[in-house]
Amino acid sequence: MTDLIDRFNPWWFGETQFPGIPRETYLEELMRYRENNDVILVSGLRRTGKTTLMKQMIHRMIDEGTKPEHILFISMDNIGLKDRTILEIEEEYRKSSGMRNDERLYLFLDEVHFQEKFELQLKNLYDLGMTKIFASGSANLEILMKTPHLTGRYRIVEMRPLDFREFLIFNGHDIGEKNHQELVELAHQYALTGGIPEYVLTGDINSLNTMIQSVLFRDVFTRSRLRDNESLLNIFTMIVKNVSTPVSIRSISRVLNHSEETIRKVLELLEEVNLIRKVERYGNFKERKANPPKYYLSDTGIFNVIMDKVNMGAVVENLVFLKLRRYGSVHYHRSSGKEIDFILKKIAFEVKYVDDLPSDGSISIVWKGKKRVITRSYEGNLDTVKAIPLAGLLVFSGKEDIGIL
Repeated sequence: MTDLIDRFNPWWFGETQFPGIPRETYLEELMRYRENNDVILVSGLRRTGKTTLMKQMIHRMIDEGTKPEHILFISMDNIGLKDRTILEIEEEYRKSSGMRNDERLYLFLDEVHFQEKFELQLKNLYDLGMTKIFASGSANLEILMKTPHLTGRYRIVEMRPLDFREFLIFNGHDIGEKNHQELVELAHQYALTGGIPEYVLTGDINSLNTMIQSVLFRDVFTRSRLRDNESLLNIFTMIVKNVSTPVSIRSISRVLNHSEETIRKVLELLEEVNLIRKVERYGNFKERKANPPKYYLSDTGIFNVIMDKVNMGAVVENLVFLKLRRYGSVHYHRSSGKEIDFILKKIAFEVKYVDDLPSDGSISIVWKGKKRVITRSYEGNLDTVKAIPLAGLLVFSGKEDIGIL
């Protein structure tokens, strides 16, 4: 095992190059948590850069004075470690390196969910007090934790696909040098491309297709109770084609001829692996559960793999949802036969991806609070509705109150 662990940790043997393009928001967040005792769980869709992020943090820690031998990185999906527990690996490393039990060890665990009862093992290390744990998983680790062992002992960092500002950085653009129309065009490009880093950098659709197949057939199918891959692909394709439309488990079951129990299980798994997000109707518990939810994709680039022809309206609505959910719980609303795309913090958001809005009053949002319409390029006020270009929403800082938009 020693040789394998050595290969995981090249910084023990000399200088290493900083990996990838830094995603400073996540790096700064992880660095803030470096010295507290919480277990830090980095969760997110495959290929969003969780492994790269942890290696970037290791590089920065060493630059700031942490001894390389006090950092241990392990990929728990490696077949060479399938018979080793996290506790055994940590204990063996301390012995082989001569590291005392009262010395601080920074333990980075990639794909931690491949370990059975990982939360109990992390809890045991946490209780010992001298091992600081950062663990990543391509599944939603908070959903996967079936026991209360880590309750009160962990923080979740959700690593998402690139946001618009990161998309510009990865493409070599300086947002400060772009005028309104240039940002409008770049926002359109971002909506179509999505934010999976490898696809953004290479434009290779095969990389995106490989990611989706890996998630579907490696992470979902084996636990889905389905008999063949095609059935799973059909369910996922139906979700993609109905993005922005309320869709019930019963309707999917009827169309695809699978039991409602099977459909429910597959949808839960698709959420668990961060591939889709559910949006319920606005209202009390009974209203939310009595009405079918909407489903959105975790990255808009996925449309390019599943759809022959992309529905730009659905893509942009999906992108607006991904931006809004950074600020809190998002719901849709229906009243008097009219639907409002999103409600967030009592603000109504409607998506109309057009360059101009009609002045005849046909843009009406039946809502008592603030009303916003997201356009392609139009900006201004129309009666009680404020129009905001997609680019304006996308560049809005996550640190600000969404209510000031």
